[in-house]
Amino acid sequence: MGLICYSADNLEASVVGGFSPCYSSNDVCRICHHQYKDLQQICGIPKVAKWTRDEYDCSVANMEPGEQGEFGLNSRCLFNELQSFHCIGQIPTDVMHDFCEKVAAFDVMSILKVLVSSGLFSFEQYNQVLREVKLSDYEAADRPKLVNPKVSSIPGKAMAVALHLRLLPFLLWRILGGNVPNSDAIDLLVILARMLEYIMADKLTEADIENFEDLVVEFFGKRKICTDQHQNFCKMTPKYHHLGKLPLQ
Repeated sequence: MGLICYSADNLEASVVGGFSPCYSSNDVCRICHHQYKDLQQICGIPKVAKWTRDEYDCSVANMEPGEQGEFGLNSRCLFNELQSFHCIGQIPTDVMHDFCEKVAAFDVMSILKVLVSSGLFSFEQYNQVLREVKLSDYEAADRPKLVNPKVSSIPGKAMAVALHLRLLPFLLWRILGGNVPNSDAIDLLVILARMLEYIMADKLTEADIENFEDLVVEFFGKRKICTDQHQNFCKMTPKYHHLGKLPLQ
């Protein structure tokens, strides 16, 4: 018997792997050497050097208990003692928290606020359309929750946010009566919805991964336009830099 991967949320994954559990400064990743101070400059697939197994093993080789090693390492991963496992490459990214509950939830809310402030519709109109959407089977349990304009993200657990994002282009089409204007915010929404299709897919081909990477570049480019145009658009957090790694993990 062997351990293929250790699936966990980001905090648990960092602790199990011995990486820094702090995401508000310095080293923020267990996959690459990205620094917190550089997050706002991300413009596509991160080019920062990735962790290698040899580098990790050298870094923890002579580490004493309570000592912090290179790149924020705190300890050696216990599961690396297994012949079939290494924390570098076998702790996958957390799409539920990283994308659905963070990137998607916060960017979608920013997009809605931009569209409402431009006078296309009101939050009351939007919530009314949400109430009227008919869902059945498993989707009924993940019904998108009504949005609160006073908060910075759309509410709900990961699958509710994922369903909300998947339905959003239809919801906007319905509210606007098919008269969808040219808008960078709407373009960003469409990119997010397309990214979701890849992220939640059961299987990906090499061509799919290349297409997703192109979407990531489009996403950051379009997002930069939106943040330059709208000061209240949410800022990027460490979760955003995982976008370039999701299909590869």
